[in-house]
Amino acid sequence: MRLLLLAFHIVVTLILIGVILFQKGENVSSESIKSFVPRTGNSLLTRITAVTAFFFMADCVLIAILIRDEALIRAKNKPGPIQSASTPPVSLPPTNIVPEK
Repeated sequence: MRLLLLAFHIVVTLILIGVILFQKGENVSSESIKSFVPRTGNSLLTRITAVTAFFFMADCVLIAILIRDEALIRAKNKPGPIQSASTPPVSLPPTNIVPEK
């Protein structure tokens, strides 16, 4: 499962990089009004970029969840400290705390 997600992640990353590099750059104009007007043209490359970015982010979340779950499983299966039979268990000295009245 992990290998499949990593392979998918590499493919999606390469597609996302390629689609972003194929997009045409915008001309910067000196008019400040044009910068506040939303663009209405959604090209095919913009839509492909959005879909690919969604798959990239979803894949990143799935990989993070998978790694977290694997770490939790390893922590549960990790053996505790081993005590040899010759050493007695450590005991703490008694405390003489008297509750206040």
